[in-house]
Amino acid sequence: MQNFQKYFVRDSASILEVLERQEKYQIKSLIVINKDDRVIGMVSDGDIRRYQTQNVSEQLTLTQVMNKQFFRIYDNDDFDLKIIQHDMSKGLVPILDSEQRLVDVYTDDRKSLQFKPVQNDEFTVIAPTRITFAGGGTDVANWFKKYNGLCINAAINIYSRVSFSVRNDDLFYISSYNTREHLKYSRSELNAHSANNLILCALKKFPSLPGLDIKIFCEYQPGSGLGGSSSLCVALLKGLCHISDYSLTNRELQSLAYEVERNEASIKGGWQDQIASVEGGVNVISFDKKGPRNYKIESNYDDLNFLNNTFFLVRTGANRSSSSIHAQLEEMISDRNFVSKMFEIYKVAETMEEIILSKQFHKMGKLLNYSWKIKRKLYDGITNSEIDKLYSSLISFGASGGKLLGAGGSGYLLMVVDLKHQFDFMKNCAENEINLRRISIDREGVRILKTRS
Repeated sequence: MQNFQKYFVRDSASILEVLERQEKYQIKSLIVINKDDRVIGMVSDGDIRRYQTQNVSEQLTLTQVMNKQFFRIYDNDDFDLKIIQHDMSKGLVPILDSEQRLVDVYTDDRKSLQFKPVQNDEFTVIAPTRITFAGGGTDVANWFKKYNGLCINAAINIYSRVSFSVRNDDLFYISSYNTREHLKYSRSELNAHSANNLILCALKKFPSLPGLDIKIFCEYQPGSGLGGSSSLCVALLKGLCHISDYSLTNRELQSLAYEVERNEASIKGGWQDQIASVEGGVNVISFDKKGPRNYKIESNYDDLNFLNNTFFLVRTGANRSSSSIHAQLEEMISDRNFVSKMFEIYKVAETMEEIILSKQFHKMGKLLNYSWKIKRKLYDGITNSEIDKLYSSLISFGASGGKLLGAGGSGYLLMVVDLKHQFDFMKNCAENEINLRRISIDREGVRILKTRS
């Protein structure tokens, strides 16, 4: 217990002692231990403040204010799988034996995964982006912790591409074709870097890496509504796991990507993007308090061929930050009108699942159109006059329906056009200088491509 002295307090300690220890060691939360050396809770300054505001006249004791429902890991758990599910911004994690006694402490300065020796290799990882047919927004944690969520999406052939080459030193060269950035870090500089940069956050998860040359090319623009940051995060982590000879299941890779992107890089959003990028194909993803569960809808060649020849993407608006939009949506969770609209979006997702399972693909356009009418009423900034005008034009040209992808404000319109109307649709778009992009469903998900000699 001596090695963990600064991380715990006895349950008999005063509130003042707790605050003094937190200040002295700059620790966000402390482990609370009883006279039998068993861990009974954790306490942070936030716990104390919340209790004080509710019980201003009461003499506080530590056992009153501590959190008894704290995150913990047992010494016989699969450590790596458990720890990637934890947001380290919430503080340290106690590691316990079967008798609830402290055997180790996982702290912020150990915020990484331990790996086997690296492989010397050169390769490229590609990870697909996604289109969402229904249910977007119900995959955000603050929604499905209170209500159920359901998303229907598909991975598509627009990719994040990350090439890796192992160096013989400890330097990291990172080049991005899209941003034209060229960054250089030593291992010590990388570890000391505190910025919420997605690439650096991913690299810092892997302490045993050799030096690397990393080249990034994304086949989309930021803010396109395709879940691009998640696609890039998945590609990075897949490659870094390969170099480190570390194997993750799809579920573990999804969880790790969520942890790095949402919690460490502070890019707000939901869970569906990581799942589509890892899994590929058409996905049905349900959400509740226990987290996400997904299954892929199996489609034969004829089904996929029909769908791939039905969808068009149309770019609209300037780039926008989906993170800022998600932050705004999180604040609306207590608004009754917002909740009511979200319930309608959930019901649309249920109907979309039925349509795809029954292969009534001809109904997708009208349902997307209905869904878009609901979504555009969620809040004022989700659409604008230019988007509305473009959407109306595309419908008049022959599309049966569509929707704006992503959180709103700009991005791509996903349009469904029946085969019999496609000639007129494409002709009208060409005459009005509207650029169309064909897409197809990616069935494989994230994968490693190696050079053949």
